[in-house]
Amino acid sequence: FKGKTISVFINLKKLTELLERSSLSELINEINLIRERRSNSLIVIAASSKAIGKNGFEQFEEFLKYLRNNRKRLILQSPTIYLRGKLPEKRIYIPETQCNKSEYFSRNYLSQNEDVNLLYSRMIHTTILVNQLRGDKYKKRAARNELWKGQCNSVYWDSYKGGIYNNRLRKAAYRAFLETEKIIRADSEFIPSVLTVDFDMDGKKEFLYQGKVINAYVHQKSGSVIELDYIPSSWNYLDTVNRKQESFDKTGSLNAKYSAKAFIDRFLPQEEGMDNFKSGKAIEVGDFSASNYTVADINTGKQSIQFRKTGYIFLKGNENAFRIEKKYTFRQNTIYISYILSNLSEKELSFKFGVELNLSLTLNKIADYKVSVINSGNMEELDVSKPLERKGMQSFSIADTYNNTLILVNPSAMSGFWTYPVYYNNMYQYTFFMPYWEMNLKSGEIVKCYLSVKLKRF
Repeated sequence: FKGKTISVFINLKKLTELLERSSLSELINEINLIRERRSNSLIVIAASSKAIGKNGFEQFEEFLKYLRNNRKRLILQSPTIYLRGKLPEKRIYIPETQCNKSEYFSRNYLSQNEDVNLLYSRMIHTTILVNQLRGDKYKKRAARNELWKGQCNSVYWDSYKGGIYNNRLRKAAYRAFLETEKIIRADSEFIPSVLTVDFDMDGKKEFLYQGKVINAYVHQKSGSVIELDYIPSSWNYLDTVNRKQESFDKTGSLNAKYSAKAFIDRFLPQEEGMDNFKSGKAIEVGDFSASNYTVADINTGKQSIQFRKTGYIFLKGNENAFRIEKKYTFRQNTIYISYILSNLSEKELSFKFGVELNLSLTLNKIADYKVSVINSGNMEELDVSKPLERKGMQSFSIADTYNNTLILVNPSAMSGFWTYPVYYNNMYQYTFFMPYWEMNLKSGEIVKCYLSVKLKRF
């Protein structure tokens, strides 16, 4: 099964032993206790006919009868049918020689560190593209030589010397993969497309927009973008890293609970400030940023992807039903994102809705990029070396002087935005941006908001 993704169900050993011993009453009591603790629990029992024995089949028939009589409370499903409606919880790696956890297996580390896994997944994806080349052996050799540059072992580990946290190493790897892709596309009729594939090997489908100017890889988690490539510069603007506590780090740095990527949907109290959010003390009032969204529609012709998520806004101790609909449309060098927010509760809801973008803009020098806000046709340059909050502006732009690239972010009637640079081990990693809207939605009210991100040379 090397190279394959396998869905693993956890067998409850105690329940299996009770079934094999024909202890039906104890088995039913245990199932009821599990349901009392968590009504939507998944219970897996895998007993062998040999262990049950001939005398145990009467008890087994009684157990099946119990399940049939309680079909309103207990749903009996095969693993295959269950996986059609439910996504796997997380990714793990089980070593060939042992089942206990160890950080020193490279594949185990891939399952623990999301950023390493994304880089590794990009390498595998690029390798597949190279292997699919046919006919031109010189072109294939050139592509493979470029691919090998991104396979240096150093960047696929954590290290006090940098490893995955070394911005230069990550940039070099992603640049190699994008240069490989450019070699593959050269002298051929390339048609932009949206591919559906399990890119990061987590058992869920990702959606890869591959265009002539940009690539955008979309994940079901918060309907976010996990890779944004500007192909002319061979630069992945989402080459970011989580603030993760590693074994070698004794500083007590903030341990992030989410991937620092783009278009992550945040629901915060209206009074919440940037300082609290930056320090990790902010409490979200929505359950959307870490949740998987449902794919509502994929239109390969129009190159659009639509997500939907029904969840809750938690205010004043109450759960308030809420729905978010999110649509991506890709055009040349621009991503358009539209939102439909619906208050499904019986109460008026007041909150701050933000769309988080984390962009890796330079190797190490803050001076390599400039941020400007635009209001009524006037442009004002900001001091990007420190955290900033601005209100009363129409849009903002980011001038990446290292790559001679201009990024234009144009939200619809936003209330304001936050921005600050993020460092790890005294090395620049990325810059956080979050345009936000202050919302007051009455019961049943629906609002729409929009956001576009355009990349171009200057």
